[in-house]
Amino acid sequence: MRKITTRIFIALCFSSLYSYAQKGDWEKPGGVWEYNMSKKMPGQDSISGDNLQFASSAGKETFLVSPPSGSAMVSSTKGNPSFIRKSGSNAGLKIRGASTDGSPTKFAVSGIKDATPVMSISFTIKPDHNATKTDWYFVLGKSSPIFTDPGTILPISKTGSSPNGHIFASFRIQSNASFGDKASNNYRLQLRQQPELEEDITWTNNNTALFTKGKSHQVEIYANNGVTAQKYTLNGTEHTLPARTYHLWINSTQFGGNLPANAIRRNQPIDAFLLMSRDAVAGTDGPSNLSTLEINNVKVKYASK
Repeated sequence: MRKITTRIFIALCFSSLYSYAQKGDWEKPGGVWEYNMSKKMPGQDSISGDNLQFASSAGKETFLVSPPSGSAMVSSTKGNPSFIRKSGSNAGLKIRGASTDGSPTKFAVSGIKDATPVMSISFTIKPDHNATKTDWYFVLGKSSPIFTDPGTILPISKTGSSPNGHIFASFRIQSNASFGDKASNNYRLQLRQQPELEEDITWTNNNTALFTKGKSHQVEIYANNGVTAQKYTLNGTEHTLPARTYHLWINSTQFGGNLPANAIRRNQPIDAFLLMSRDAVAGTDGPSNLSTLEINNVKVKYASK
């Protein structure tokens, strides 16, 4: 009986892991862009400092492994952030944000080849901090200076800023001493909304249950910037995604329903994304930024045109 029980437990574990690892497929699948970060690169495995900009492409490798198409960049402005590249079985990138308010620290990909307006992206992130305040932003959109220029900041409150017209979706995770007891272990998840360029930017859905300090989280986004509804299948269930909306999944749980696209024009291809620390964070012992975020397992899937 004990052997049977053990076998059932192992089978359930494998079933759970398989379900967690599954990625959805479009009804009309197109191209796939997958970033293999496991390659051992020559030179330094870590860099830090102000005014950094290292961009790798298919024919050029700098700090990062070359992507299959487009450009992959790490960059900084002020505040002495750092990047640590991990290869092998623990492949990924660990980012420590800047300690100067308003100074972006970025990992950005742009110019993915053969991009379409309908796509999905999946990745794993692990946020961690020992700080009084920390902010991390994810942005999905069309190639523009926000994805290629180190100093271009994501607008978070006002209209009229040029990056807005290239942003399809964005969310942020935050921790702040003012949030109360949950600030030490949980992050607040907020979604960026700006349906039209003329409208002010708002942040909605103050969820504090999905992202936890020091834990890995699987994120999947299904984005439809096209003119008609699209369908995809995830974990054996078919989902319909209306035009100009996206679905956000955290650890295989959907969050927020049909979420509205930001101010990007309809039918523009989505060929860029970034992770960014935008705001200063401080530890209890001084001004040093003590906030990090690790990313790995990055994969993009497009629907055929």
